[in-house]
Amino acid sequence: MRQVNEIRLKSLVDGLAYAESYPRNYELVRRGSTAHLRVRGTLMSDDWFYWSASTYRSLSRALEEARLDDQIRRIVLSINSPGGEVDGLFECGRSILETRKEKPVLALIEGMGCSAAYLVAACCSKVVATPYSEVGSCGVQAEVVDWSGWEEKTGIISRIFHSRNAQKKNLDPSTEEGAKAIQERIDYAEAGYFEMVAEGRGMDSDTCMERFGHGAVLKVEEALEAGMIDAIQTIDEAVETFEADEPQDIQNINSSPLGSEGVGGEMDQNTGAGASQDQIRREAAAAERQRIRALEGLRDDATAAIIDRAIEDGSSVADVAEDLIEAMRKDNEHLRAEIAKIRPIAEQAAVQTDVAGMPASAELDAYRKGDAAAREINEEIAKVNGKEIR
Repeated sequence: MRQVNEIRLKSLVDGLAYAESYPRNYELVRRGSTAHLRVRGTLMSDDWFYWSASTYRSLSRALEEARLDDQIRRIVLSINSPGGEVDGLFECGRSILETRKEKPVLALIEGMGCSAAYLVAACCSKVVATPYSEVGSCGVQAEVVDWSGWEEKTGIISRIFHSRNAQKKNLDPSTEEGAKAIQERIDYAEAGYFEMVAEGRGMDSDTCMERFGHGAVLKVEEALEAGMIDAIQTIDEAVETFEADEPQDIQNINSSPLGSEGVGGEMDQNTGAGASQDQIRREAAAAERQRIRALEGLRDDATAAIIDRAIEDGSSVADVAEDLIEAMRKDNEHLRAEIAKIRPIAEQAAVQTDVAGMPASAELDAYRKGDAAAREINEEIAKVNGKEIR
């Protein structure tokens, strides 16, 4: 069983390594002072197994990277997506709304910007669609598969039993009560959808519900007339216009260092700094985000509790360095104990192989593989020992 688990673990590690090397759609590309992010395919909540699709979490991380980079003044989201999951969508939309407070964000729809993808676009500072693109499909839908006919033909009977206080758990969608419960859930999600779209577009949600197609996919001319987009342009035209129209105050915020004359222009008599209060707050917010990113970079199973406490109480990496080192040391001791269990097996396999010229049995063949597992654990210890605390 140990050998089987080791093989499974190695397969998982290999898979994750492949995922890390896979060209991801959310990868940030810098062109001058503009960051470009691609939003493609069905949008998913997380990126553990959706290696070739855009995900909300990865998009939010890339936006954060662009927001923290002082060399980046503006962000372009290149969108071609039919939509995706509700889970994670609103958090991603909120991250875009927060990002555009500091740096302008252009949504450039190249093909499709529908459903969840349209909400992502609507949260940007400006929405442009290329000619012949499609925009809309606003709203939420849920699909329920009814297997009852197939089960009846095959003789399968499904019965669901609920505990005493969970009579409304997983209601049968074929019943009136079950259908009503599903409808209430998707209506609740739709209300959140239009509230966020309305916030992004500077409208009220009732206007968005009335004008934005009632779930239909609109041609760009129709979307422009409804107020869903701001312009119809080619890709080059959209980017050139976006860069040329950059607000002056955004340029000052991103190019003026703290302590020189910034937005507002007047010197602060108490601090001697020329930065406005808004700029000071932005600098403080950026410093806080950098603190959290530095801590999160050291998170693993051994350090998770320490990282959580540090984030909550405002500590820096330096403040908790000793605790982190101690946690890693204990984790090393655990790995060494595992090696101690594997080494005798590997050594016995090696001896038998030298004597007989080949493993005496399938069991000894597994022992030989145990030697490889021991080397892998030694490599992991070396990695942990080499992790630098900053």
